[in-house]
Amino acid sequence: DSFESEGQVDITLFRNRIVNGGFSLWGRGDRFTPALNASITADRWHFSNSTDAKVDVAKIEKLDRPINGGVSPPSSGIEFCCSAPADKTFPEDSCGIEYRMKGFDFRLVAFRPFVLSFYVRSSVVGRYAVALKNSGLDTTFLKMFEVSSENSWQRIVIPIPPQPPSGDWNFSKGVGLKIQFSLSAGKKMFGEVEGWQPGNLKVTPDCIDFCTIKEATFGLASVQLEEGEEATEFEQRSFQHEQQLVLSSA
Repeated sequence: DSFESEGQVDITLFRNRIVNGGFSLWGRGDRFTPALNASITADRWHFSNSTDAKVDVAKIEKLDRPINGGVSPPSSGIEFCCSAPADKTFPEDSCGIEYRMKGFDFRLVAFRPFVLSFYVRSSVVGRYAVALKNSGLDTTFLKMFEVSSENSWQRIVIPIPPQPPSGDWNFSKGVGLKIQFSLSAGKKMFGEVEGWQPGNLKVTPDCIDFCTIKEATFGLASVQLEEGEEATEFEQRSFQHEQQLVLSSA
């Protein structure tokens, strides 16, 4: 059935269930030096940082064409820079960016296969993590991805099987699904395996500890979540449609 998010724009008209996945809207400013814990940076994207590090956040403008023949994301992006690193990441510490999908919107893909795709680049080669969680934070889909070359964009595609019926799932108002890209996380949030599992998990022990590396950078762009088993190209929406979706889902 069709559902109109809060009465303005029907999200079912679009493939991408993520609002502002192209990071085009920054209603609170497009640079934060440093970004504060529990703050919104790009619209609908929540930054958190309980480590001792200072992390700057800024908008990446869309490129008209790839640099030096490489891959270029089809939208704007967001970049993080560790301007003052922490000495260590304590067991309960974490840092990252989170998208909170409304329960009404998550209902459109719940208990079905869906695909998460995005572009990523970093100055630090290695393993990073993305985690999808329910609102009760008692069930996590944990998946690692590799940044294979420094400062070069690459596209990541992650097929996600239907979530388990157990757990505290919300399909109405409020948060239905959290999508977390972790930069650092302490051992209390370590997972040992990938896939759906009980718990509130963020990384595996071999992931990059971004917040301990001075001047490390990490960029994200063109984030898309869509129903099905194969990813399609990033969906381009008009600025007006994206703005209406942001306002209607606030």
